Amino acid sequence: MQSWFTDPVSKTVNHISGILKEERIKDVGLIVLVGGFAESPYVQHRIKEELPGMKMIVPGEAGLAVLKGAVMFGHKPDIISSRVMDYTYGIDVHRKYDEKKHPAEKKVYEDGKWGVKDFFKIFVRSNEEVQVDSKVTHLSIPRAEHSKIRIYRTKDRDPAYTTDPGFEQLGLIEIVNNTDIPLKEQTIETTFMFGDTELHVFCENVKTGKVETLTLDMNK
Repeated sequence: MQSWFTDPVSKTVNHISGILKEERIKDVGLIVLVGGFAESPYVQHRIKEELPGMKMIVPGEAGLAVLKGAVMFGHKPDIISSRVMDYTYGIDVHRKYDEKKHPAEKKVYEDGKWGVKDFFKIFVRSNEEVQVDSKVTHLSIPRAEHSKIRIYRTKDRDPAYTTDPGFEQLGLIEIVNNTDIPLKEQTIETTFMFGDTELHVFCENVKTGKVETLTLDMNK
């Protein structure tokens, strides 16, 4: 029966081992096991065996710890002050083409100028710690009556283009601009609010006051 659990337990141990190698938690010397799986003697044995330098604690009712934590967070969200991002989040934006920086296949001719398509603007990187309710804002100039802001994520910390392997489009916000005002005089302000279990995206045309919002579940 142990063979049924060899693969998931190995993945768990490898994941823990990988996290412990990160610079920001190099001083961590204690592991607290929680959740139903933590009560398994086989899981405990494998972790002790493969991470011999770590101390390990399995609290009483470990299987209820996650449930209790969720209830506590629901009643008092401020018990969590920050989160470490699993993904790099951002949007696709328009950039002026530079032959020294950008590949030729990404070059497009628009509005009498050469630009870059699929360029990824990073708002926050994977493994970066963000405070609850922290905000990151990007400003842009609309190029058409309808501005489409596509939200992406990837495991890569330093991605360049949204067509790179591993990219996932999470959502789309479309905001209507005022054609009676020159587009170059309008500004689109896109804000990501992190730190909650959801990603809140706010898109505003600063000149007209038009606002569109989108909420995404970060746990999916």
